[in-house]
Amino acid sequence: MKKHRTQEIIVSKQDRLARRKAETPLDAMRALASMQKRPQPMLSTITDDGHVMLIGQVRYGTRSYDPVTLALNYARAGLDGVALYTDNRIYDGGINDLALVTRAISLPVLLQNYIFEEYQVVEARAAGASSLTLIADVVDADRLRELVSATARNRMSAVVRVQTHDQLKTALDVCPPVIELGKRDPDSGILDVAHIEALRAAIPSSTRVLMYNRLRTFDEAAAIAALKPNAVLVSPQLLSQDDAVPQLRELFEK
Repeated sequence: MKKHRTQEIIVSKQDRLARRKAETPLDAMRALASMQKRPQPMLSTITDDGHVMLIGQVRYGTRSYDPVTLALNYARAGLDGVALYTDNRIYDGGINDLALVTRAISLPVLLQNYIFEEYQVVEARAAGASSLTLIADVVDADRLRELVSATARNRMSAVVRVQTHDQLKTALDVCPPVIELGKRDPDSGILDVAHIEALRAAIPSSTRVLMYNRLRTFDEAAAIAALKPNAVLVSPQLLSQDDAVPQLRELFEK
């Protein structure tokens, strides 16, 4: 059912993308992207000082969806970045919301939507993104390589999401700076740490690792901290607890 829903969203996005390309052709979008200030570093592979990025996620579809307010709250809480995900439903405002968020905060912003064409990469840069997620299950290996290259040309960090060992092998072949891992049991919601650990062990030290499941408890954070990620997503519920950010810093950077 989830796979069917994903395909439905992608087909809808392709239709909407065609309309946007007709209104603003690729060369015009590239010109808009070139006017943006240089994106902030996000999960750079140049240095590794042991700092683990704490990232707050903005998800479309929540009852009180207000991306700018939530992003500002994350910035005030002391997080290192914001991730925007609006493709869990068919929605036309994702790129506009991205632009609003990047203008409102000084933190780097990761776009986590379904990306399958170069135009979307350029569009994300024009809206101010510093990084974007490419999902290995959405495109084939050749297209994934093209999108990783397009992301680098637009001075952003490419983050490739994988869920299986085969997807990880495909991802590593295109040498992205960041791999995105995660898995929860669809029924219980329990984080599958063993599965994540097995994938994590196969990733070379030169590649950064982002955990895409939002951490819900300090126990989950402690389990993931043992896997030595470079960045994690933190749920609003966990952030609402007293001294959440200092406690998370202690867990991940001790």
